[in-house]
Parts: sequence; structure tokens; C-alpha cells
Amino acid sequence: LAAAARDPQFALPVAGLSDAWAVLAVFNVLQPGEAFPKARTAAERAIALDPQLGEAHAALGHVLVQFDRDWQGGEQLYRRALSLKPTYAQATLWLANNCLFQGRHAEALREGQHAQSLEPTSFAFASNVGMIRYFLRDYDTAIAQLASIVEAAPAAELPRRHLARIHIARRDGEAALKLIEHLPDGGPGWFGDRGRAYATLGRVDEARAELAKL
Repeated sequence: LAAAARDPQFALPVAGLSDAWAVLAVFNVLQPGEAFPKARTAAERAIALDPQLGEAHAALGHVLVQFDRDWQGGEQLYRRALSLKPTYAQATLWLANNCLFQGRHAEALREGQHAQSLEPTSFAFASNVGMIRYFLRDYDTAIAQLASIVEAAPAAELPRRHLARIHIARRDGEAALKLIEHLPDGGPGWFGDRGRAYATLGRVDEARAELAKL
């Protein structure tokens, strides 16, 4: 906001503002209906200010995918962003997940690994590859990758969430709960994981309590 206010014609901070609004919605900090329209407005303004800014096209693509559920429209914008800035790792990660949403698993893994290669020190990018492997049902490889991240960064929430989901899929609720029982409830797609883990262990009352929260 400060950068955009200082130079209203500078498109990059406006694109960043779009990403900031979007992440607040994706991670359940704000209601999607409140945050995503603001993200869309900022992304569209950034494109108007600089049509050659890859980050702006990717930001708008993220809104189309996450809010409109327009997989194809979002993919076009991600690819436009990467044609303008081929090394933009965030757009590559978003493209990987969008391929996953559309059932193009091999392509999703390839793009996810490429995104990780662009950001080799990022736990989030490495965790995303583990998540993709989970959806490919490549559980052994996913566990190995995610467990190594949890070991290296015990406080990092994202790899713990993804790893717990694999343990739940394997009906190992005890291993899952060791990873997530102390974590907060919020997060995209994670609301039911603790209850599912309780259910695999036959802890019916606790599972029902989680259902009541949902």
C-alpha cells in the first residue's frame, strides 16, 4: 500500500496488493467474497498500468482459479505471465496446481518440480511438490519428501499438514495427530483432517466434536 501510494503509476506493488488480498481469502483470514473482488480490482489495475508485467497477469489468473473456478481462463493468464517472466516461480507453482485441478497429474508434477527448482530454498515450494505427489497417490515418495522438510523445519505448518493428510489416507491417525493436533483449525482444505484422524482411531466423540466445528 505504501509503495502504491508513493507512485500510483508503478504496477508491481499493485500486483503485490492483489496477491495479498488473495492469500487472505485462500487461508481463511477474510471471507472470499470480501477479499477476492479487491484482489481482482488490484490485478486488473496492475495490468492496465503495465500490460507487460508478468506478476499482474498471474495475480489475475489466481483470482480466476481460486474464486471463479475458471481453470482454463486462469491457465491462460498463468501462461501469459510466464511468457513475460519465465522465471516467475509463483506463477509456475500456481500453474502446477491448476494442472492438478484439471486432472493433468504428470504435467502438474513437472511444473511443481520446476517451480521448486526456481525457489530451491523454499519450504513452501518443496511442500507443494509433496502435496502433488499425494494426489498422484505416490505416498511413499511424498512421505519421504515431506518428512525431510518437517525434520528440517519443525515449526513449518504447511509440510506438517500435507504429511498428516497422507497418514490419514493410510489410516494412520496416530501419526497424523502427532503432526497436527496442536495446530490451529484454519487453512484451506484442512478443516476436517483432525476429525478424520480421530475417526481412523475410533475416537468417535472427538471426531463428532470436530464435525460440530465444521
